[in-house]
Amino acid sequence: GGVVPHRFCTKASNSARFSPLPQRTPTIWSMGMGWFSVVQITPPAEHLQGSSWWVVYQPVSYKNFTSLGGNEAELKSMIARCKAAGVKIYADAVFNQLAGGSGTGTGGSSYNAGSFSYPQFGYNDFHHAGSLTNYADRSNVQNGALLGLPDLDTGSAYVQGQIATYLKTLTGFGIDGFRIDAAKHISATDLSAILTQAGKPFVYQEVIYGGKDEVVQPEEYQNLGMVLESRFTGGGLDEKFRSKISGLKNIGESWGFLPSAKAQVMVTNHDYERSGGSLSYKDGAIYRLANVFMLGWPYGYPQVMSGYDYGSDTLALAPSVTPWYSFTWSPITVVSPTTM
Repeated sequence: GGVVPHRFCTKASNSARFSPLPQRTPTIWSMGMGWFSVVQITPPAEHLQGSSWWVVYQPVSYKNFTSLGGNEAELKSMIARCKAAGVKIYADAVFNQLAGGSGTGTGGSSYNAGSFSYPQFGYNDFHHAGSLTNYADRSNVQNGALLGLPDLDTGSAYVQGQIATYLKTLTGFGIDGFRIDAAKHISATDLSAILTQAGKPFVYQEVIYGGKDEVVQPEEYQNLGMVLESRFTGGGLDEKFRSKISGLKNIGESWGFLPSAKAQVMVTNHDYERSGGSLSYKDGAIYRLANVFMLGWPYGYPQVMSGYDYGSDTLALAPSVTPWYSFTWSPITVVSPTTM
């Protein structure tokens, strides 16, 4: 297998743009000696405007591809250059929730969360079940408003069709697979219907393990694709590298984790490094060692984080990056295997 870096919101002068990527892509490939085989880009759909990294996780329209990363032409150009270098592209896909507030998205589309008004969706296309407050209640987990954001009714045939069309459009651009953000908050049945309509693309799904008492478990999503094995990150690498590394000698399926062939593993990602739920670049040598351990350990498919120093401001974009939108497509989160 291979490994691909997640160049998360790096600043323009560090080639966060799609535009300088023609010179960068072959370099990435040759430096990795074939290891860097898959690039994960940040969500490419039009989204909320703002100066924090999380704006890309609040989409406005699935038909407009002007985002923090760039516009549609730049997105297609980046994909073509990576393809020419033999590098596959996976896109982060966000469709559990839409943007909060009201205003104009990065592509110029108007929206209003208060009236549930978006370019493709109206009031009847959303769940209206209140905020997400109870992880022991399946309906609340999958119909409630995550972080208070409008929750799409993914059981609706119309909504499923709109999302599937979005995924198929990106596949048509040359995208090879998807990270499904907040998959835990979409029922496996709904997600299966969407992916089937989209042509059953390769996916890896964010289903964070929250304990045996939670009603939604990662195992429910195995038949749809790969699933994040968050226990490898928190109770595994984070805990053991801060105490006794010998405790990792049999980490994997014997710990009750997902089957290796279904597990996506990581030391950290853009969420975890900011929340304190994992090791991060701030841990220095043990962080580097944990990455080395993960890449050499025979369990799951590894994702490697390459972000930026955000100091004490966990909401900040990369230094010198201003949204409008002075940097364009570089983002790279990683999943590994060359066989995917």
